[in-house]
Amino acid sequence: MRAEEFLNDFSQWRDRVDGKPTGDVGEARLLLELMRDYLGIDDPGELVPGNLEELLLDLYPRKVVTQKQEDVAETIPTIRALLAFLADTKRLPAKKVQRLEREVGGIEGRFIDAVMDPAGWGPGRSIAQGMIADGVDLSDEAAIERWRQNYNAGQEPRRPDIQLGALDPREALGLPERMPPIRLQAESELAAAARTSRALSRVRELVLWIGDGRDLDPSSGGLTGPDTVTAAEALGIPVPMKQAEAQAVLPLMPPAPAVRRMRDIPELCRLWDIALTLDFLNSTDHQVWAADRLEDWPDGDDEDVLEIWETSLGEVISAVASDADLQSHSRLALDGVGAPVAIMLFLAGGTGLPMGEASERVRDLATSHLAPSAARKAWQSWLKTHGDPARTLLARLEELGAVDFDGDDARLTPLGLWAVRNQLGQFGVDVPVFPLVEEMTAADLAAVAEVSSPEELAEEIAAWLELRGPEDAVRELLDAARSGTPATRVIATSIATDLGAVAEPDWREALTQLELRPYAKIALTRLGGVEPPQTLPGLEVERADLGWLAIDVLAATDPDKPEEMVERLRRAIPPGQEQDVFEAMWRLPHPSAYDVLSMIGAHHSDKKIAKAARRAAFKAASRNS
Repeated sequence: MRAEEFLNDFSQWRDRVDGKPTGDVGEARLLLELMRDYLGIDDPGELVPGNLEELLLDLYPRKVVTQKQEDVAETIPTIRALLAFLADTKRLPAKKVQRLEREVGGIEGRFIDAVMDPAGWGPGRSIAQGMIADGVDLSDEAAIERWRQNYNAGQEPRRPDIQLGALDPREALGLPERMPPIRLQAESELAAAARTSRALSRVRELVLWIGDGRDLDPSSGGLTGPDTVTAAEALGIPVPMKQAEAQAVLPLMPPAPAVRRMRDIPELCRLWDIALTLDFLNSTDHQVWAADRLEDWPDGDDEDVLEIWETSLGEVISAVASDADLQSHSRLALDGVGAPVAIMLFLAGGTGLPMGEASERVRDLATSHLAPSAARKAWQSWLKTHGDPARTLLARLEELGAVDFDGDDARLTPLGLWAVRNQLGQFGVDVPVFPLVEEMTAADLAAVAEVSSPEELAEEIAAWLELRGPEDAVRELLDAARSGTPATRVIATSIATDLGAVAEPDWREALTQLELRPYAKIALTRLGGVEPPQTLPGLEVERADLGWLAIDVLAATDPDKPEEMVERLRRAIPPGQEQDVFEAMWRLPHPSAYDVLSMIGAHHSDKKIAKAARRAAFKAASRNS
């Protein structure tokens, strides 16, 4: 049933019944629109328990702008009147109406508090409430546009938060306080990359076109219609066209621009917004002109250039939400979807983020407030009209210089990596930076290996070795292995093994060192032309050696990945020898022996192996005490 037909029947019913029910037809219209747009309910006769709680305690506070409590005094009475109408006209069974009325009773005492609590307001309502607080008439489009420009101009342009909003990465994505180190380029290299940004080149072109002054449209606060068309054509932005009314008579008449204001060309509006955010433009109520700040781009010093680029990144990340506003699309909540994608790119590292994963994340965030059926409709409608918002976002990040593509996988550029790391630091997520290669220790190199792809690691090792002779490199690696963590030991000894025969004297010396003896036996066996598990005389791998290797390997395993733990244990200890090796493990002075045995006992799928590990862990605990 169409909303207007339903409202007409509801209004006539109110006029007929004795003791005219309270409630308001205008409020009923608003409630029906919220049900339709966000719950996917076109007919109130489809209401089920739970719908009204979502409508009144989530959607209404998030979407409906109100100045004071009295403005929503009719909401609950209107809901009650609608339920009475549904029951009286048999649009809903009496028992279902009774359940919904009980639900309203539980909501009534919480409704006003929810509506007036800013913590529950959506981004759109928060902005509208800010306008109201500043005395802006929401029916005056020119006043709204002036407020928006003043708001943008008042934002701090340097080192901004890239629109993370209320998202706390540590909580939302389960990030630790400290993440593995990363390698950043030198500031001069980052600034040089920033200066090549295609997006900022276009922004500068727009500002230079504006030059010493252009008139503003008093009704929108943007460029006038003719200037909008001229600017778009100068920048190579397509201008939407309409057929002239006289074309039926004069078929050769060219089509005319279908542009009355800047918002009719969203791409130009996006560049305009970046220019405002960067303080590249000055304006009054009637004119706009290029600001002195433009002199810093791209010819400013490296620090200024990077500040400008990072500021523009924040504007680009929020651009999908701006598109939603420009297109008056009300069902998808696209505000804030860019930041999670940026963090996903950071976590993906050199392997890249598949486009499908980015799209899925944006869809989940943009439709989380909708019922499943409404979410599907809203998402498909947006895709059909505007395309995939995740693909749009990543394409714009590529144009800015924050992302590049390998097929369908997106990766942060060194510039993007630098900027997102800055933002994570603001939320207490420490991401250490590797030193320059000439300052890197062997332990640093091992840490690089933990977070690098094989190709990246090979480049790091080659650069590190080039600055050292092979003999010095081996000694540094084995020293780091001896005193480092299990993960450092596994990686450092592996790199040293790959250096070949030059390491033989150091490996023979390592045979006398408990921490390195198992690795030395394996390396010397391979240098002798024999591949483990075969051995050479005097280099037999004993149970204690196997135990030490197993502890090192498993200590570097994620305890939340039991399948990986089981596989690593199978490769470290020959099948059938687990119990004997566990007995050797608990006797070793390895600081991780108890933890590793406990992990095996808790997570191994073979009950017999798990029981033997638990027994050995108990002995290790008794020995340590």
